[in-house]
Amino acid sequence: MKYLQLGAAVSIHLCLLLSFSYGEHEIGYTESFSPNNGYTADWCADDDTLHFRLTARARGWVAVGFSDNQLMADSDIVMATGEGVIQDSWAFAHRAPPADASQDATLHSSSQIDRTTTVEFSRPRVTGDERDLSLDTERFVVWAMTATSDSLASRHSSRGFSAARIDFAAAASCSVGDPLTPLDDGSLTDPVERQAY
Repeated sequence: MKYLQLGAAVSIHLCLLLSFSYGEHEIGYTESFSPNNGYTADWCADDDTLHFRLTARARGWVAVGFSDNQLMADSDIVMATGEGVIQDSWAFAHRAPPADASQDATLHSSSQIDRTTTVEFSRPRVTGDERDLSLDTERFVVWAMTATSDSLASRHSSRGFSAARIDFAAAASCSVGDPLTPLDDGSLTDPVERQAY
């Protein structure tokens, strides 16, 4: 696997085609953003929907955001925990972002194993919500995580942004075994151990 370095601490690697299974659900991600500190965001496209997997060396929440300015303020942010909580937010300033009135991110799986939090979710490329940036164009990625707390109001312990805009419209198609379905009853699918890569 080769990495394209974009700045001292940022890399983007493409065409990973990694598959992980949650019960009957399996998805192969094709694009990835991985800064050098235990955080990775993988994604792929399925028609008008983007599927994301966030993995962090942390026992708290993880977040990914989409931005036009590489800053937290004025960014569209999705926060999630390994305990099965997800929140679609808009950051007005450098503080905990409030939940949007329209929640457009759908959680598919969530786990905390040892010191690793992993969540998988999807959202439409274009939601129609004024508090969501469309992902049919290039955006910077902003990211954050916290080492120990699942409270979405807690401060991040690590954060950063991509050195270049990422073209989400050009995301390769997902490799999907069975269709993904949301966790509609509050229960989580059984987590599986993940191999390091």
